[in-house]
Amino acid sequence: MEQASPQALQQFAIPELARTEAADGDAERFAALSRGAGTKAGMGDRDGALAEAEAMIKLQPWNADAHLYKAQLLNQARRFAEAEAAAREAIRLAPQNAEAWKAAGWAGLHQRKFAQAEKDITQAIQLLEARRAAGEDTLELRNALASAYAMRAFAYEGLGQREKMLADLEKAAALDAKYMGHLARARAGKTHF
Repeated sequence: MEQASPQALQQFAIPELARTEAADGDAERFAALSRGAGTKAGMGDRDGALAEAEAMIKLQPWNADAHLYKAQLLNQARRFAEAEAAAREAIRLAPQNAEAWKAAGWAGLHQRKFAQAEKDITQAIQLLEARRAAGEDTLELRNALASAYAMRAFAYEGLGQREKMLADLEKAAALDAKYMGHLARARAGKTHF
């Protein structure tokens, strides 16, 4: 089966995690680690960025963004079981973070845990749609929602639910034209997972 590339479905925006609640100078150390991780990730040094993420977590184990950052790096490295664990910790710490749910769903998709991935991604979609219903309408939100619908479409494909897959790909393509190719392939009967 043809497999969608991670870049095609999920954009891993690794934020600089400078805002913290740390005391005793930890905030400065955390910010420096965050900057270092961002620089290393930008240069393609995923292992270096991952080491910085681990140091960030050691410094602030309560920081959900640090766990999400680690999950996203691990997803990029195709270390999906580890990515799922990191995403689950981010979800535990910040259950309203749609990106954490998406990271868990992405890891689940690639482990062929389609039912769990569908649940995780549905949670992300609900959180993102709630922001949209509250009046938020940014390109970032539309892109996040489009990728979530595309991801859930692939979970539906794995579950053998073709109509739901097509419906979600239509929603993704309506939000972001880059998903038109996925929709066209799905309509032609080609598979992604």
